[in-house]
Amino acid sequence: MTIRTACPDCDLLVTVPALPEGARAYCPRCGASLTQGGFSFQLLLALTITGIIFWITSLVQPLLVLEVNGVAQAVGLWQGTISMLHQGEILLTLLFAMTTIVAPVLQLGIMLWLILPLAWGKRPWALGWLFRLFRDNEQWMMLEVFFLGVLVTSVKLSAMAQVVPGWSLLAFIGLMLTIAAIQIAFDVDGYWREVAQCT
Repeated sequence: MTIRTACPDCDLLVTVPALPEGARAYCPRCGASLTQGGFSFQLLLALTITGIIFWITSLVQPLLVLEVNGVAQAVGLWQGTISMLHQGEILLTLLFAMTTIVAPVLQLGIMLWLILPLAWGKRPWALGWLFRLFRDNEQWMMLEVFFLGVLVTSVKLSAMAQVVPGWSLLAFIGLMLTIAAIQIAFDVDGYWREVAQCT
């Protein structure tokens, strides 16, 4: 099955034939990568489930443990969100919750919805709407910004207290890497070819 796609760099329209697994098509004008053969929804499914596990772990485990004079205080994502809400920072709380908690799980949930029916050869329901939401939601995820903020805060607090990273921080790093891997592995053209073969 051939597809006609526009080069993301120079906008040249290129007709790409069906590619074998591992093969990649390049633009004949500028050499930009167009698509890759062998779309694997099994890999995406495994990454998505892994990401959901990391997301749950990052919520239920402490992010950092602060020890001052022998007294330990655990800090997590939920505690930080509730603390901002109690301080009256409603807008900041909503922004933090959306970019750090809601957007990642929404991205993983949509990906699961898009690829799971392919295992049974079925076309996902509300495909167009969910695909647009998937692309728009990518702009709301700011996991890297939050992670950098945690690193800066940990360095500054280390002068006053002993900062021990919790399991949530490791899970959060895993979540960031998993979502990045999903974005790399998700070949849009390959996905639509799979959808075209579904009933």
